[in-house]
Amino acid sequence: MELKLIGGELDWLGMHDVTVAKYPLYKENEAKGKYVIGDYLSCMTDRYTLYPRRTLPKDPVLEEIVNHPNWTRALSVAIDRDEINESLFYGLARMGQMAPMPNSAYFKEKYGTAWAQYDPALANQLLDEMGLTKGAGGIRVRPDGKPLSYMIEHAGIRVGASVAEFCEMVVTYWREIGIDATVKQIDESLYGERMMANEVECGIWHADRCTDMLLPIQMQWYVPVADGQQGGVSYAWQRWYTAKDREAEGLITPPEQIQQLFAWVDEMKLVVSDDERVAIGQKIFDYLADTPLAIGTVLESPCPILFNKNMRNVPRPRVPFGWDTYGVNTYHPCAFFYEGGQRA
Repeated sequence: MELKLIGGELDWLGMHDVTVAKYPLYKENEAKGKYVIGDYLSCMTDRYTLYPRRTLPKDPVLEEIVNHPNWTRALSVAIDRDEINESLFYGLARMGQMAPMPNSAYFKEKYGTAWAQYDPALANQLLDEMGLTKGAGGIRVRPDGKPLSYMIEHAGIRVGASVAEFCEMVVTYWREIGIDATVKQIDESLYGERMMANEVECGIWHADRCTDMLLPIQMQWYVPVADGQQGGVSYAWQRWYTAKDREAEGLITPPEQIQQLFAWVDEMKLVVSDDERVAIGQKIFDYLADTPLAIGTVLESPCPILFNKNMRNVPRPRVPFGWDTYGVNTYHPCAFFYEGGQRA
């Protein structure tokens, strides 16, 4: 694909293939490849989001730890997003907490900044308040006396071009606050199986469905209402939410505050007025700003979609690209044409 791009054989390079991680490659070969680099915003690729899993039946001690609200707050403020931006995004991204994209009607500035500052002292304080004191080598100790280990599992480039480097940086930050953090890459199918079996301690995916096109009808990254294979904080809570009989044997009933989030999601689907829907949705995001379930890092990333230099009628700058737009499809590719009938 990259050889075809550099050789000028492609008309455009779309959402699954482009990444800000390859920006130097794109820029270096722009003239040779006879393309232009579009100024768009990603609502999918490169928006790395961590999902501390709340249902861990094989490790009830760790499950109790991660369900404490301080846990996600501490892990979030321990991450140096500015360093990630400079290292992996060439300083081009707008970093922040998991939230609707800033061009969304649902967005408030506080959603993007909540627990997104780099403050390892606060992270240590939050973990200290949980009673997770440090033991040998500065590693914190669980209530059962075991060292506090924690693993991120990811599905490699399927999540994003820089996911391996990103996860290595994150576990380094978490080790600095006394967590024996590690990372492991596995096959996507195995990752999905382990997510649905509630065996992954912390998952990671790109948080799409963050624009007004899909967010109101697919809230799954913010509240675990669907798709337990890629992201979400609890497949068990999702099963309860989607069950016909929520009293059925084997289901795990979510905490009351999670049930309230589910109720707001249901309410969003029932109202007719967009203004009313936004107001209900903001109740969810107000809650998550105070008590985050997931950990976002990239609020807004460039999406350098590439088009042949002679192509016209392409999307205007600064519009979102990703799963929400079904790639380029929302922007009427049937109306694209070549100036003078000739591709560069």
